[in-house]
Amino acid sequence: LLIMKCVITSYDHFGRGITHIDGKITFVKGVRVGDRVDIDIIKDKKKYSIGKGKEPKNYPSIFCPYYYSCGGCHLEQLDYSEQLEFKKDKALNILNRYAGINLDKISIIDSVDKYYRNKVVFHIEEDKIGYYEEESNKLLDIDKCYLVNSNINKIYLTIKEFIKTNKGLKEVMIRSFDNNSMVAFSGNCDIERLDYFKDKVDSCYLNEKLVFGSDKIKTKIFDLDFYVGRDAFFQVNSRGLEDIYKEVIDIVKGKDINTILDLYCGTGTISLLASRYVRKVYGVEIVTEGIVDANYNKRINNIDNVEFFCMDAKDFLEKYNKEIDMIIVDPPRSGLSNSARRLLLNKKCNNIIYISCDLMSFARDIKELSREYEIESIKLVDEFPNTYHVETVCLLNLK
Repeated sequence: LLIMKCVITSYDHFGRGITHIDGKITFVKGVRVGDRVDIDIIKDKKKYSIGKGKEPKNYPSIFCPYYYSCGGCHLEQLDYSEQLEFKKDKALNILNRYAGINLDKISIIDSVDKYYRNKVVFHIEEDKIGYYEEESNKLLDIDKCYLVNSNINKIYLTIKEFIKTNKGLKEVMIRSFDNNSMVAFSGNCDIERLDYFKDKVDSCYLNEKLVFGSDKIKTKIFDLDFYVGRDAFFQVNSRGLEDIYKEVIDIVKGKDINTILDLYCGTGTISLLASRYVRKVYGVEIVTEGIVDANYNKRINNIDNVEFFCMDAKDFLEKYNKEIDMIIVDPPRSGLSNSARRLLLNKKCNNIIYISCDLMSFARDIKELSREYEIESIKLVDEFPNTYHVETVCLLNLK
């Protein structure tokens, strides 16, 4: 079905252009409001359609040659300052619509807009490596990715070379900080062949088994050292992460606080960074490897007022009746579970800092928490430039 010219009137929350064809809403990637475009309908559903521009637009802001086929970026048709405006508008809109919070403006901390990711997963098929094309499982064989740091791109090229003669691998996770890097492959490969990477990376896994090197790699946040294992959660944008943690530390320093509970604490980054401003911190994380890393990081930084627990956030809230002044939550994209929200409301702690990577689950949780809490501040951090994701840091005070 070919549609002659349609006009893009607005953006959805994923950065796609919106137009209406015969009264039906249609989404188009990679276009700007005000554009007149020829589109093909590539998906026609009952309530909406997805269209694709006949001709890719050559906006000056598009820097990636794969932008129109890859699903990794969503906003390259906007220059960086427009992306920040898009994210602020999106946040205001979602908070108003789903949480009843009416702000007239919201501030956002910008980031470097390229080469910022310290972790990525690439798919491998025979001698091809890259990302899947958008909405498909067709592999896009790329030369480099403009979102990952230069070290990851360098390792990527060595893997591209390696798989020409080693064809059984299926996937690779690459993680790299400063000059420390780790690769974790899955699929089939003779272990001795992976010696090829010995002078190229610090750590190599195959199917979850350590082949050589150390099981953790090191990075620095402010003046503390952190070691991160293969499966541990760690923010993917090293500069954005410092912006988030600086916000959190400023809040902690501005309040009169003795004890902090850090839920979903990952490798213990926030717990350990905040520990010097309070008497005691409890960190809780359900992923075993995260807690192993957190305890290791506590030890190497000589911090003794933090205690880590490997358990579900809701179980901790139910079981432990410790005196807590502030709770910090940094949940996964899905947000807090119903029971965790209920337990937080019952706990009636003076302050909650909520760090979120998903505005929809954040709005749902904040709406619920606002029965007992009021919002003191909300700030956005652009942790994921060129994508529709944004990080939120919110301070809630008990009413």
